[in-house]
Amino acid sequence: MMEKSCTFFALLSLALVFLLSGCRANSPAPESEDKFYVYYRELGKTELFPVEAVLNSDIDKDNMVWSIYSHMAGGGDEASYSSAVPKSAELRDYRVEEGNLILNFSSEYTKLEKSEELIFRAALVRTFTQLPDISTVEIRVEGQPLVIGDTLVVGPQRGTDFVDIIGNGLSAYTRTEVTLYFSDETGTKLVPRKRIMTYSNASSLESQLMSSLIAGPDAEDDGAFRTLPVSVRCLSVSTVSGVCYVNLSDTMLSEATGVSPDVCIYSIVDSLTEIPGISSVQISINGSSNLIFMDRIDLKESLKQNLDLIMNVEETTKEEE
Repeated sequence: MMEKSCTFFALLSLALVFLLSGCRANSPAPESEDKFYVYYRELGKTELFPVEAVLNSDIDKDNMVWSIYSHMAGGGDEASYSSAVPKSAELRDYRVEEGNLILNFSSEYTKLEKSEELIFRAALVRTFTQLPDISTVEIRVEGQPLVIGDTLVVGPQRGTDFVDIIGNGLSAYTRTEVTLYFSDETGTKLVPRKRIMTYSNASSLESQLMSSLIAGPDAEDDGAFRTLPVSVRCLSVSTVSGVCYVNLSDTMLSEATGVSPDVCIYSIVDSLTEIPGISSVQISINGSSNLIFMDRIDLKESLKQNLDLIMNVEETTKEEE
């Protein structure tokens, strides 16, 4: 782990790592693939304001995160935008693991107001995921995963998770169609059910999908039955480089659902791999994937979609009759 002292961070903030270009007031610049933007908070609004910047290639790569964070904390324009970094925020240290930037904050982070925290987190994710080799950003507090509302564990997030917060604010929601896979009556086949899912910038589509899958089929979903234990909890879910990592509570192992192990596991895998950008799913239970689920499915490796379990059109029609 790479750790820097707060004193060093303060000194480093004096170095000009990048020069903020002039930006017209109330006119956020659209992102361009060959430019770098630092995200601030638009004055008087709960929206992000991108400001074009020029990175200094002479700065050591290991110090880049600290330097950018320093400018995020101190930058601003009295006419149009201010820093999205709360005064009480204390970045203790950071590290990068396989493209995931983990930012570790002090316990004061948990005391931030909901809107302030979301704007701050969005600014961090949108800014740092532009750096080479960083695809996601994860917030931790005193070394522990960030938890919102006592139950929602926020894992690594992508810049695209916060697209709507630019120019739309915190009230923005995204609506999309997803396919959830539940069990048929025999417990040996998967049956697809379409859903229109609405999710906010506070979470992610993967998180919302897992919540719906755990909740089970709706009353109108004839011929569909739950695949996961009613008391199971999704401790965290995040996607990195096409692999969706799902961490479930240990009730996955202790409570029976009346379906085959394959249907139980692949209801998760087949549902999540329907999301664009997800090619496989790595499932762990209480943080461990070093186990054989129900003595049948090896969870050590990520799993790809299993089309053989999905009930075909002819079977579905026959079942409905």
